[in-house]
Amino acid sequence: MHANVLPRGSYRQTRARSPLLALVGACVLVFLCAEAWAWQTNVSGTAGGGVFNATAVDGAGNVVAAGYITNTDTGNDFTVVKVDGASGAELWRHVISIGTSTGYYSDKALAVAVDGAGNVVAAGMIMHTSPTSRAKWSDILVVKMDRASGAELWRQVLTGTSNDQDPTDWEDVAYAVAIDGAGNVVVGGRIMYTAVVVKLEGATGAELWRRFITGSAGGRNRISGVAVDGSGHVVAAGKTFNTDPNAGRYGDFSVVKLDGATGVDLWRQVIWSGAANAVAVDGAGNVVAAGYTTSTNTGQDFTVVNLDGASGAELWRQVISNGSSVLEAANAVAVDEAGNVVAAGVTENTGPSTDFTVAKFNVADGAELWRQMINGTASNSVDQANAVAIDGAGNVVAAGSTQNASNSGTSTDFTVVKLDGASGTERQRQVIGSASGTSGQARAIRVDGAGDVIAAGAVSNTATVVKLAEVPPPDTTPPTVTITAPTNLAIVSGMIAVAAGASDNVGLLGVQFYLDGAPLGAEVTTAPYAVSWNSTTASNGSHTLTAVARDATGNHGTSTTVTVHLRNNNRHGGRSDAPGLPLRP
Repeated sequence: MHANVLPRGSYRQTRARSPLLALVGACVLVFLCAEAWAWQTNVSGTAGGGVFNATAVDGAGNVVAAGYITNTDTGNDFTVVKVDGASGAELWRHVISIGTSTGYYSDKALAVAVDGAGNVVAAGMIMHTSPTSRAKWSDILVVKMDRASGAELWRQVLTGTSNDQDPTDWEDVAYAVAIDGAGNVVVGGRIMYTAVVVKLEGATGAELWRRFITGSAGGRNRISGVAVDGSGHVVAAGKTFNTDPNAGRYGDFSVVKLDGATGVDLWRQVIWSGAANAVAVDGAGNVVAAGYTTSTNTGQDFTVVNLDGASGAELWRQVISNGSSVLEAANAVAVDEAGNVVAAGVTENTGPSTDFTVAKFNVADGAELWRQMINGTASNSVDQANAVAIDGAGNVVAAGSTQNASNSGTSTDFTVVKLDGASGTERQRQVIGSASGTSGQARAIRVDGAGDVIAAGAVSNTATVVKLAEVPPPDTTPPTVTITAPTNLAIVSGMIAVAAGASDNVGLLGVQFYLDGAPLGAEVTTAPYAVSWNSTTASNGSHTLTAVARDATGNHGTSTTVTVHLRNNNRHGGRSDAPGLPLRP
């Protein structure tokens, strides 16, 4: 097993390129580059290959990524890796291998979370220990690992029984995991094609309750997302199959709220024909679900629904449809501090192409505030967003894939985009190219406590996690400086103290005084900012004084000009007035 860490300023070149193309591949700058390349960590098994499906950040800023890597003897293996948040160096790795498959039905982690103590919980699927002739069997795996060492604290394997509607193709899998305020673990997925939510005791992994969620018709039901509200109740979203003449057997967009203590249904909302891919709870306790719905005229459409947290009643619904030839969908959803909703996914473009799409909606009525559709540079690029998060300033970061002419033009590239939260304007884009014949994409994204962006996925079929460090915008604010002595229009003579007050938003380097436009002494680099002027070397009459302050980024600020009247009694070598006194009548 191998880990490759590229530090700040480095870039993984997946094939020979000119230095210019390598730079463009590492950071495609749009408007301003608000993030600096911090590190990229690539993790692979002995056979190469792998992908991270989920990521999380602990309280110390360290990063956890979960997915699978491919090993020679065991195929795809359920893998969780923890890396140092500052450097990207691998701290520990936990690998679980049951089967030897490298296909869809293999050992893999699909979701990860960190509890209040910093311990790590990952969920996904492992091959069944006794597959016999049905080698596609799989079980749900939930494992909790020690924060410091990665040692396994407990493991829960959840499986169904043989009374499945299609016993030749059984699949038990967890797609989502969340941790409640008491540290208990909530897992969503499916067992035997029945959507399921399971709650486990955080300390031991003991099962507290299990709730099967079925529709009125048979089908591949699933839970794709789970969340916990402020009262500890569980919200789950996914797909159920229900008897309806218009729904067929494509399934229905379904959201259910369960009592956190018992798992009993509190309410259920079903929207005919579609599926929910993600769910979030806002500050008021209302529920936002994102996915797709279908219609006869437009096919599968990007859909976001806001539901009342207490009753499940639909508050508003927004549907984006750009055509009917591709499968449009919202894959992820997040809520900002004001309660406004941001969803990310894929919509149709002209021809066979699709767009990496992010849209923001008003909390009150769902009105679309802005929409940003990102295109790769390849002709008819197939682009999509898989994950979305919101930083402390309200800006939006989204992760997914684009196709770009500067890379292979056909492979997909790991892509992270930052958008202005108020306007949706693209502020920055980071693209990591994949080698021809391979693929790359970002599947998960988080923002840490410092505002840095963490994205995880794959580059050239290799599991990859990247940190983009938040960089303040360039300082363009000049320092302020005011001459405090002598006062304007004062009569002065002899040795005169010239002083100024100065400040800067970043850091002041010094103040230079000027007499009649020429430097007066050397620059003063520490407070108090003052120089002495021997006025006997100047002629009597009016003179001007100014001060120029300089900050650490090279900005300069100039004071208002102060005019003084010099009256030296040269014949007696004395002075006619005290320095700085106003003109006598």
